[in-house]
Amino acid sequence: MVPLTVRIIAKSLVSDRIIIDTIVGKYADHNPLFRQSVILPHDAGICAPLGRDEPDLQ
Repeated sequence: MVPLTVRIIAKSLVSDRIIIDTIVGKYADHNPLFRQSVILPHDAGICAPLGRDEPDLQ
């Protein structure tokens, strides 16, 4: 059995890259989290709007 790689947050569903981008965006680039919540889907290629003000798309 192959051992799992060490993660920033153990058993996290998000990748280490997402965690790093969020921390750098918040503290180094001074982007608030609500602004990052708009940037992330855009960079990931997700067309549907994702936000707390948007209707639930189920």
